[in-house]
Amino acid sequence: MRLRLLTELDSAKLSEAVAGKIKEVYALDVEALHFRHPRAEDAYVAGRRQYNAATFLELLDTGNSLTLVITERDLFFPGLNFVFGYAPGVKGVVSVHRLKEGASNTVFLDRVVKEAVHEVGHMLGLRHCNTPRCVMNFSNSVSEVDRKSDQLCQSCLKKLERIGTEQHKV
Repeated sequence: MRLRLLTELDSAKLSEAVAGKIKEVYALDVEALHFRHPRAEDAYVAGRRQYNAATFLELLDTGNSLTLVITERDLFFPGLNFVFGYAPGVKGVVSVHRLKEGASNTVFLDRVVKEAVHEVGHMLGLRHCNTPRCVMNFSNSVSEVDRKSDQLCQSCLKKLERIGTEQHKV
C-alpha cells in the first residue's frame, strides 16, 4: 500500500524522518512531495484565527489515495480548542504549529514524527489507545506528545493485523 506525504514545510529532513518512520511502523511505501493546499484559506475561521481541520481536508481532492498533509497552519476541530492532527478516513493532516512550543530541532522533529504516525494509524483504522506510551494514545498537550513513543503497543499491532486481514476478505 502507498501513502502520499504532502508537506507544506520546506524541510527535506522532516519529510525524510516522517516517511522513514511511517515505512518502519506500517510497512507502507511513502511518496513525499512538497505541496501547497490550493484552497486552504477557505477553511480559515477568522474569529478563531485557526483553520477548521475537517474543512481543510474536505477541500483537498486526493481521490481515494492514502494521503497525509503536514502543515504549519493552526488547526481546530469543532468542540476542541486545537488539534495536532485529524484523520477521519484515507486522508489526514498534521499541524506543526503547536508542536514547536519550547522545542529544540530534535524534539520538534520527534513530535512531528509521532503525530504523523498517530494520524496514519487513524487512516488505517486504529482508534485512540489507553496504553500511555503507545503512539495511538491521545495527546492534548505537547508534554503528552513527548511522553509517548513513536511505536504501536502490542494491542494496537494486533488490531492493525486484524484490520488488514478483514480488508483482504472484502
